[in-house]
Amino acid sequence: MRSFLGNEDRLDIVLNCLSGHFIGFSLALLRPGGWFVEIGKRGIWSREKMAQERTDVNYEAVALDVMIRDDPVWFRGMLNRINCMIATDQLTPPPIHAFDLSDENEGVSAAFTFMQPALHIGKIVLTVPSALGLEVIEARATQKRARSCPYAYVITGGLGGLGLVVAAWLIEHGAKSIILASRRGQPTQEMQESKEWQRLETIMQRAEATEGSCITLRAAKCDLSSIEDCRALLTQVQGEGLVPKAILHAAGTLSDATIGSQTLETIADVYGPKVQGAWAFHDLLIESRVQADTFLVFSSIAGLLGNSGRSNHAAANVCLDALVTYRRSQGLAGSSIQWGARTEQGKAAQLVNQHQLEKMGFVGVTNDIGLRSLWAVQGHIATIDVICCQPIRLETYFRVIPRTPFFSCLEPQRGVSVTHQEGSF
Repeated sequence: MRSFLGNEDRLDIVLNCLSGHFIGFSLALLRPGGWFVEIGKRGIWSREKMAQERTDVNYEAVALDVMIRDDPVWFRGMLNRINCMIATDQLTPPPIHAFDLSDENEGVSAAFTFMQPALHIGKIVLTVPSALGLEVIEARATQKRARSCPYAYVITGGLGGLGLVVAAWLIEHGAKSIILASRRGQPTQEMQESKEWQRLETIMQRAEATEGSCITLRAAKCDLSSIEDCRALLTQVQGEGLVPKAILHAAGTLSDATIGSQTLETIADVYGPKVQGAWAFHDLLIESRVQADTFLVFSSIAGLLGNSGRSNHAAANVCLDALVTYRRSQGLAGSSIQWGARTEQGKAAQLVNQHQLEKMGFVGVTNDIGLRSLWAVQGHIATIDVICCQPIRLETYFRVIPRTPFFSCLEPQRGVSVTHQEGSF
């Protein structure tokens, strides 16, 4: 390593798995201010030991098994992000040096001979012959070609804060063409000055500079309550040579009223963009024979638990969940996320009372929690139909809200007194 670096140069980061006196040799290669990251288990140095030897470096011991145990959701999300970045060529995995186990000359002995000088980078793999070999290679080549196809991601409610956050997330993970559909059609000056828009532009510029490719982000006017508007949007997308392979339906509006005060107008106001828009895209994709890989609707926990003064909103979200269930029964892609009260974007964020949420046992859904949930759904898109994203402290919740049949299988922790008081939300 010293001959590789020369006499003067040192490393910025050492990822160490050696033990004993080898740690000192690795440490000597680290420049002042560098990071020594320990991934070994036996004979590793304590922080005190490292401080005695080198006060001018940073030291961190990383235990992947502990990370998996303590925060499995975060760890799974991290692996999914890495996997997606590899799949979209944003990251290049270490090289694989494969040796055929059945080959007497180029098999096991050749693998050990290759490994002996300890000069290789990457993984040494012994492959087992399989009848699927050619098909697997062709399948991977097909996937590679598919990633280069001109796919478009359509986000309804795309000019809302939540739509912009989702657009930025898609670009970070390889999306090249995104359509932000909304009734307004164009971003306002206030919107372009928002932190969500500024972050979106920054991520676009960074992605274009890193990948050397152009990212197309376009706003489109579309009244989602009109199937003709939805048809015109998809026709325009396909006319540009793009395939609408992903629909992310984040549109929605509120029109609050108690049940006795609900009218056809208040119901239509909510059902139009949310329910009619989703069903329009469902019908139009079938009509145009486009098999969407992703049909993700943004539902609400109101459809699961109810919400005082928003029966129209709750019912509309139940319709979204039902649409997803129906699509899955027909062998079509479909997933629904029942969002809780978002604290950073969306209609709920403008009205949310954090103190009131906490009194009822709810924890607000931040962007971090939301994007983790989005990753979880995308990572298991074939198996998840309807999933709820709402952290709840059940002990507090059951003190305020009468227990419904949905929660009948849950029992409070031993020693915790849960009383049912009058209340609704």
